[in-house]
Amino acid sequence: MTSTDSTSTPGNSLASAHAAWFDAVVRADWEDVQDR
Repeated sequence: MTSTDSTSTPGNSLASAHAAWFDAVVRADWEDVQDR
């Protein structure tokens, strides 16, 4: 994501941040399941 994208669409940065957080949570949960 470039700086122009965040300035043109303020909500896009929030959406991408939430998507990254969600992906990290899902990945952490999946790794936890595999460890059991």
